[in-house]
Amino acid sequence: FMYQYTWDVVTDNDDYFVFRTSWFMAAGSSTTLNEYWNLDKKTGSLLDFDADAVTSPEEMVTIREQIYAEMLRANEAGECVFWTEDDAFDAALGQVRYLNHWYYNQDGDLVITFDKYEIAPGVMGSPEFTVDPKASVSRH
Repeated sequence: FMYQYTWDVVTDNDDYFVFRTSWFMAAGSSTTLNEYWNLDKKTGSLLDFDADAVTSPEEMVTIREQIYAEMLRANEAGECVFWTEDDAFDAALGQVRYLNHWYYNQDGDLVITFDKYEIAPGVMGSPEFTVDPKASVSRH
């Protein structure tokens, strides 16, 4: 059994300093669990998902629609195998705020992350999706 804990800087720009903590575990198979810590450089505060990144239920719906559309597109293009037919995605998305599965990238965009095995087979790694909670999503 192997267990390793690491951290690295993900974003360091004028607005944000973001670091990721990772727990890697291996015993026959392996998994990696990531958490992201977003610091606002202007205020010196640790950012909160609900207060700073996504401030309304409508924005969360927009994020869900953007990610789900990208998952379907990637599946149809044969790029990935995301689980879209069960509740795994909605369960994982519901945990984003509690598991610190979000961060601001170098461009200041919001990124939603998932751990290995949450929304896809382990071979897909730890999927990430850049989203815009304020964008309007076309409804078909």
